[in-house]
This record gives sequence, structure tokens and C-alpha cells, in this order.
Amino acid sequence: MGDAVPWRLLVLTICLYWFHRFEACQTLMHEQCTGFGSLCFQKHCVAGQLAGFGQGCRNDAQCRRNVKPGWSALSYGCKLGQCFQLIRSTANRCTKQSDCLGQTMCIRQACVPAQPTEHYCRRNSVCNFGEKCVGGLCFEPVPSVTFP
Repeated sequence: MGDAVPWRLLVLTICLYWFHRFEACQTLMHEQCTGFGSLCFQKHCVAGQLAGFGQGCRNDAQCRRNVKPGWSALSYGCKLGQCFQLIRSTANRCTKQSDCLGQTMCIRQACVPAQPTEHYCRRNSVCNFGEKCVGGLCFEPVPSVTFP
């Protein structure tokens, strides 16, 4: 019985590590992104827009429910009681950076608009967390988009 506590602690630690690794933005909530519709993923504010279904929410899961295809639900989030989705450059799913063309990057299986940073790179490991190496420059997601 005494061995159960260390195992539970180990399992909890591993779960928290993986949760933090894939949802590292939980320390920076969507509400901390100042642009209207901007959502926080991978420690970056990413341009978003109101989801078309006009549903109120209290958490991301409520916005992701019933979204088809299922993989696209990953790009939805709840901010200030409203559901938003990332602005995509294409409706296609991306699973790696090479699936996205031009100044876009793959975040949460969506190709989103990106902008260059000041860092040169040869591979992603040189860029900061949440950035991608594209054409020798580190790119980060565009934080917000203003429509005329």
C-alpha cells in the first residue's frame, strides 16, 4: 500500500509534463492575447476569428464539441465567453511544416499566417518554442489580423 503513493505521483508528474508540453500556453490564457479573436497556443498569440456557430462557452472543450472534421477542433478555443477559431490559410489539415506554403506555419493542424522573427536558422531547434524555421528564418504566428 505504501508503494502506491510514489507511483501515483510519478503518473501525475508524467501526465502534467505531457499536458504542459502540448498545451504549454496554459500559463498564458487566451484572454491575455490582446487582439480580438487571438488565441494562445504554443506560448504565442495566434490570429483567430469568431466561430460561425455563435455558441457561448466557459472552456475550450465546449467550443470543440461537434466540430467536423474532428481534427479541426484543435484550432478552436473559448475566449471571454465566445468561441473562436484560428484563421487558416487553407482548409486542409497540416501534420508537418512542409504541408503549409508561403508565410504560413502549422499550428494545431492548421496552416496559419506567420511572420519572420529576427533569428536566422537551419532547423527548428534553433528557433524559440512555438516558432518554425522556414527558408532560413524563424517564423512565429501572426498574433492578430485587422479586417478593413
